[in-house]
Amino acid sequence: MCQLQKKQCISAVIFLLRGVFFHFRWCSVVNRIKKGIMISGALLGLVTAEVARNSIYAAEFDVSSDEIELEAILVEGSLIEDTVLNTPKNVSVVTALDIEQAPGKKLIEILSSQAGVSIMSYSGHDKQSSVDLRGMGAAANSNVLVMVDGIRLNAPDLSGADLSSIQMEEIEKIEIIHGGESVVYGDGAVGGVVRIYTKKPKQGSSLKVQNSVRSFDTVSASLQYSGKDQNLSAGVNGAYFDTDGYRDNGFYTKTSAGFNFSYDLSDSLSLSLVSSNVNDAYGLPGAVSIDDIDSPDKRRKTDHPNDRGETRDQRLTGNLELNLDNQGSIKLMRGYRSRYNSYILGYNADSDLSEEEQMSHIDEETRSLRLVYSQPYSLFSLQHTLKCGLDHYKSYYVRDSLSQNERHNSNTESLGMFLMNRWSLGKKAKVNLGYRLNRLHGLFRSDKGSFQNSAFIWKNGDLIEKEWENQSYDVGVSYQKDPETNFFLALSSSFRTPNVDEFALADEDLKPQQSQNADLGIHYKNADALEYSITIFQISTEDEIYYGIDPSTGITENRNYEDVTLRQGVETEVKFFASDLLLLWANGSFIRAEFEGKGTKIPLVPTYKTTLGLEYGLTDQSTLSITGTWVGERCDGNDESNSLYEKLKAYNVINTKFSYDFYKGRKLHLGINNLFNTLYSNIAYSEAYYPMPTRDVYCELKWEF
Repeated sequence: MCQLQKKQCISAVIFLLRGVFFHFRWCSVVNRIKKGIMISGALLGLVTAEVARNSIYAAEFDVSSDEIELEAILVEGSLIEDTVLNTPKNVSVVTALDIEQAPGKKLIEILSSQAGVSIMSYSGHDKQSSVDLRGMGAAANSNVLVMVDGIRLNAPDLSGADLSSIQMEEIEKIEIIHGGESVVYGDGAVGGVVRIYTKKPKQGSSLKVQNSVRSFDTVSASLQYSGKDQNLSAGVNGAYFDTDGYRDNGFYTKTSAGFNFSYDLSDSLSLSLVSSNVNDAYGLPGAVSIDDIDSPDKRRKTDHPNDRGETRDQRLTGNLELNLDNQGSIKLMRGYRSRYNSYILGYNADSDLSEEEQMSHIDEETRSLRLVYSQPYSLFSLQHTLKCGLDHYKSYYVRDSLSQNERHNSNTESLGMFLMNRWSLGKKAKVNLGYRLNRLHGLFRSDKGSFQNSAFIWKNGDLIEKEWENQSYDVGVSYQKDPETNFFLALSSSFRTPNVDEFALADEDLKPQQSQNADLGIHYKNADALEYSITIFQISTEDEIYYGIDPSTGITENRNYEDVTLRQGVETEVKFFASDLLLLWANGSFIRAEFEGKGTKIPLVPTYKTTLGLEYGLTDQSTLSITGTWVGERCDGNDESNSLYEKLKAYNVINTKFSYDFYKGRKLHLGINNLFNTLYSNIAYSEAYYPMPTRDVYCELKWEF
């Protein structure tokens, strides 16, 4: 490498590690009614114009829809990139095309239709919603990782990942990795990992615009512009979303903006940056009693009309990729995330405290670094792959609540080193072997406050210092019976350490939990018409962390279960391409999640879940999509004995969408979610329920220039 190239490499690394985060601020917009009228009018005008234009273009151009076909999609289920067929794990993939065709318009709607994915939502939209894999139940926020462009979305408290901070139009691909992945991703990857990749600019330039209106006084708009020329590409995006919500005080307003940039410094060195900034405001209507949950009117009411919150979420990810030819390749990722959240719960109009003084505040900042070295090599005339590296993250967190005179602090730092090797054993068998050593150091403190001489003074509590060393392993074996069929067996371990909320009220002996995971399955993919997978799994967890009553003291606190928790089940997926225009698909899961010693079910885990779907090309330009999801009953979140409270009822939801492609990227979507107006909830604690929305009708127009 010449001297100039060396200087470019050094400059790129410095630029990556010291990248500046740009803060996008959006101006306020006009009121909801005016927006709705304006956007509806624009939609109607554009639809009318496009229909007229289409009648002219149809005579001149042969416009036909894309045929449905199977693709060899690459995934990184266990760090080694390969197709789904050759991955020794159960991995589900959702592409941008899948999202485009799906009836759901929210991320939770897209994820809830996937195999083995259960959604728990307090609001009915992406805000305050959780993704559960393999029956983690109420603890899913801390046992299932959600990552965007390599950055963890999971907060260091119990709130989990904020799915609403992800702009749907920017998603390129979602990988859902079922089962323990601590070797690759470290702390918290117990039930699985949801990896979200955002779109990168393609050759040339494009401008995409989207507008939509839907039920509950909801409007949205987005814009994406991107361009690529030789070794430089860049893109910007922005979006606006506003809804009154299904319930009283269920409003949600969000503005987001971001950019992406990549530059090939040479044939062997490339640099990329991805940024996102989200600002939102939302209502917190609270729970509904069991007596009102089945009433179409009463379930929409709230006893907390003044509870609300606001969030500012910023992310920046930088990547550096260096190809060393025969010496392998290096990937370096540097991430930064900042989150500020203010909210008020249980507003008391009779209190001596003002509304601002009843607010709680969360301030979080997380920095991450990931370095991976990859080296393909030959041994005994067979091809093998070695990947190793390290990851490091540091998180600062403060939450204060003047009304409760409490402040919780944490400063955690994690360093992990991992190794993954894939050996080829002949032409049909492959073995993955991985190991991680992880050290976490944490400082935790709970403070008390009081008013003194009209000023609020915090008194620092005792500092709790914890240091844990965790190890995990991963063994995966795949056997390719023929070009279409692959069997796999995977054994792994995973771990999770306590978070700041759990340390705020914890047993003195609170410690990390450890899980042992086993998967046995088959992938089948026929190039002509059919693909399916079947996976049998088991997760056995010791010292699982939970919030409950200590039987010896009667004190309710965060502690470790004395009983082993056992989760066993089956996950299935099947796709049948009946013709070039008809795709039929289905997936299902059965989970038995229980306390091994007691034989009782783990709360908030449905025993079964099934989704059926079809995509049918009605004409060359129009498509009909239908999905139906059936979810079984689950125990109340505070019912470990399974006998204290009523179970949450089983439910089914049907979603449908009609899509019409006018010409060259101009598309109209008309959809109905919850077609038959099902009344259901997927979260309840002590028979206090959080209702999900009823029928939701939407109209969306997209066009590309």
